[in-house]
Amino acid sequence: MPPFPSLLLLHAPPLIFGFSLLTALSKEKLPPIFMCLALSYGLGTGLISLWMFVLGICHIPFHWTAINVPLYLFSILLYSFSLVRIKMNKHPGISFSKNPGRLAGASIVFAAFIVISSIGVFWAAFNIPILEWDAFSTHAFNAKVFFYEKTFAYLNSQPHANYPLHIPLMQAWLSTAFGSWNDQVIKTLFPFYFLSLLIIQYHFLIRHTTQPWSLLGLVLTISSPFLIYHATIGYRDFTLLFFNISAILLLLLWQEEKSGIYLISSSLFSGLSSFTKLEGGGYLLIHIILLTAILSRSQAPLREKSKSFLRFCIPAVGIFLLFHIYKYFSSGVSAALPPQAQESLDIYSLRIDLSGKLLARFGIVVNRFLYNLFLTNNWNIIWLMLLFSLLKIKKKACSFEVKLLFLALLLFFSIYLAGYVLTQHYYWVAETETVLSRSLLHFFPLAPILVILINFPGDETPRRPH
Repeated sequence: MPPFPSLLLLHAPPLIFGFSLLTALSKEKLPPIFMCLALSYGLGTGLISLWMFVLGICHIPFHWTAINVPLYLFSILLYSFSLVRIKMNKHPGISFSKNPGRLAGASIVFAAFIVISSIGVFWAAFNIPILEWDAFSTHAFNAKVFFYEKTFAYLNSQPHANYPLHIPLMQAWLSTAFGSWNDQVIKTLFPFYFLSLLIIQYHFLIRHTTQPWSLLGLVLTISSPFLIYHATIGYRDFTLLFFNISAILLLLLWQEEKSGIYLISSSLFSGLSSFTKLEGGGYLLIHIILLTAILSRSQAPLREKSKSFLRFCIPAVGIFLLFHIYKYFSSGVSAALPPQAQESLDIYSLRIDLSGKLLARFGIVVNRFLYNLFLTNNWNIIWLMLLFSLLKIKKKACSFEVKLLFLALLLFFSIYLAGYVLTQHYYWVAETETVLSRSLLHFFPLAPILVILINFPGDETPRRPH
């Protein structure tokens, strides 16, 4: 096992690349330092995987120089641009001043639980090698092919060639940066997504509640054994959770602060969710619906609303199309492949079933949902807490944030309910135990966030300015 400090240094380039992009995109004062680091890591990993994808399309080998030198030069150029803009007084500069306040009372207990849980996540990810089947047979396998072959030449015959490539490309990049293939090194990606998620969630909650309630929100999130487990393994589900939840929270932060950096970061994270798993394409549509709901409420002129809509949609949809257009045309040259390989390349293979069995299938799927939400240990009692919290909504005025997050939750449940009832994916929820749990994981943090926002007594303590 490589030394811990050297493993930490492996993750410095994504922070550098992402921070340079963040400063170049921001026309206002940047968010607090930890929020900047969380956004930078997500943006940096996305920039690396998308650049490697472009190299693969252009048949340029995945050598360290070809990947990293252009990214470092690009980062220097972006940061220089931001410094010039500061000198020209076109935005107020970069400020990381932040007084988080002292921990006291319950906050100390909550913070201790968060720290201990985070240490456990990092220890498991850094010390336990890949053991899970999908991570071993698909994502890590494809990453290993990319690392050794340094090309997309065999992509169409690799396992599940229709899957988006963010995770395999990032794992190949980690091994390239490390200098050799290492089954342990490629797992170190996921705890940093875990830490970034906690920071972004805390930043959102502290704007609407107090410090103890914000920390309690993190405690409720990481009290899920299933979430903690997936933060330590090589599956793509936690990464999709990170991009998906971050995109939604950043949209809400944008509508509150009108800071363009939140809108563009949300857009890029939304696009990267579609580059992580196929389900991310559906999540992108949900994000657009949520943006539309935000804009419909805004008093801004129609022209400004249209600009904001395009600022979000162009990067997000662009990332989505970049992968799917490539896969559409690359699969067209696979006629000589075996039938199984051709089927794995078909990314548009949804088969709608409108037979008379729909009512029975609907009952079975709903029963599976209820069992998973309330009778397993995957989520602690968070969904039950949310159910009881929703009963209080009629007794208090709900904020727009609560309404929008609840709308998002309904949309996620709706697309999965329809998908499992109406398509061949019914098998995965009816005959397996874990697929539904992995689907719910992608939007689970919305539940503890809603629990906090609904139950927080708004008159308890004035909100601190942010």
